[in-house]
Amino acid sequence: MPFAVLAIILVGTQLHLPSIESGDLKAKLRRIDFTGAFFLIFAIFTFLLGADRGGNVSWTDRYTLGALITSVVLFAFFGFVEMHPAVANEPIAPKRVMVNSSHVASFLANFFREACLMALVFFMALWFQAVAGKSASEAGLGLLPGIIGSVCGGVGGGYIMKKSGKYYTLSLITAIMMVIGNASIVFFTGAYTISVLGATVGEFPSPHQT
Repeated sequence: MPFAVLAIILVGTQLHLPSIESGDLKAKLRRIDFTGAFFLIFAIFTFLLGADRGGNVSWTDRYTLGALITSVVLFAFFGFVEMHPAVANEPIAPKRVMVNSSHVASFLANFFREACLMALVFFMALWFQAVAGKSASEAGLGLLPGIIGSVCGGVGGGYIMKKSGKYYTLSLITAIMMVIGNASIVFFTGAYTISVLGATVGEFPSPHQT
């Protein structure tokens, strides 16, 4: 909460945006890609619904499969709409961006990075409480160093790219650092030693022994 208030204050006092152009409201509304937004929202909704139900109920459940198939169809419609200027004058995902291999690679890298980060935050908070016996507040405090590092890294990385004009090497280094960091967490929290090494050296009793 304090950091969110600080962010609001900094944005309100330090962010200087260009003046908003005046014009006809109807003309502005026509520029919005309502069709693309509709397909994108429901495609993401059905995908999340299917993924959540699959993880909690069953991946072979008919509602899970129906939601995932519907998501694929909606994403296909979204791609069709975005690729045709007659349908979307100013599409959410312009063709010139989506067919660029560098852009697509960046989008995918960012998607998997964010997915990994969200999973890490969720399971680390769970580990702090279920394994280490910490309270919810203590678990949040344990995640604070990672959040601070992420913010500092984002700001610092942007500053370096602005000064150097290069991003490839920096992106590669940060990706390697993330892999090393996640692997270290897996080792130090005991996930590997318990689930892999423990099973290998026979620390767990066999079904016959139980």
